[in-house]
Amino acid sequence: MQQRTRPPQPAGLGPQEREALEQLAEQRLEESEARAAHRTRQQVVRWVLVLTLVLISFNLVGPSIVEVLSSAPRLATISWWWFPAMAVLEAASFAALWAVEWIAIRRAGPWEIATTQLAGNALGRVIPGGGAAAGALQYRLLVESGTAKGAAATGLTATNILTFGVLLGLPLLSLPAILQGVPVDSGLKQSLLWASMFLVALIAGTVVLVVSDRPLRIIGGWVQAARNRARPHAVPLSGLAERLVSERDLLVKIIGERWKRALLASVLKWLLDLGVLVAAL
Repeated sequence: MQQRTRPPQPAGLGPQEREALEQLAEQRLEESEARAAHRTRQQVVRWVLVLTLVLISFNLVGPSIVEVLSSAPRLATISWWWFPAMAVLEAASFAALWAVEWIAIRRAGPWEIATTQLAGNALGRVIPGGGAAAGALQYRLLVESGTAKGAAATGLTATNILTFGVLLGLPLLSLPAILQGVPVDSGLKQSLLWASMFLVALIAGTVVLVVSDRPLRIIGGWVQAARNRARPHAVPLSGLAERLVSERDLLVKIIGERWKRALLASVLKWLLDLGVLVAAL
């Protein structure tokens, strides 16, 4: 508890005025102490949650880490030049992903996109629900770096849709070989079927969001209401649905002008990841 000191009193005040000033100063000091205590409790709760998530993550990924470390001596059997080859291919894969995000987000620089994506990716590797946590962290860092909230949200969403759609579409390249009678494991055929169904659903959902405003307005209304209920003491959020529609229109215009570059970068991202796997094997 900090030591309370009386503020200097102006000269020429009567006893009642002095007492009123002392009470006001006492009240303000108590309010300041209450706010400091509230911030301290919030910090403690935040750190407890973070440590809990870290412990849960260690329990989940611990066996995998032990298994990987136990296989480490086998790395000596690999020729050394494969390691820089894998590093170059993986770095190029990250660069391709950053190119897709730079095209989609528009209002963030390459440095901000690269650093925020790396930070989100690192977080997503160590906590449960990694993909969602990674996207949330990158969004927050982009906003704090000066990127407009709408541009960051729609740009990251477009990037995820585009890269995921390309990933779902890659197995379709094996259709010619299957149709020619090349023997394929039944599990792979089942995976190909599910990938095709997801791809069709993704394309249909994207088309609906592009040609119709109603789904975006409904989603924006839900998110806005949930946010305002979750933070009743904050400034109420308003106009989210309209901002989503306007950002969608701008995004369609930008991607429409650069769709070939975005698609090429998305395909390169996955092909370079495949190159890393091939080099490792």
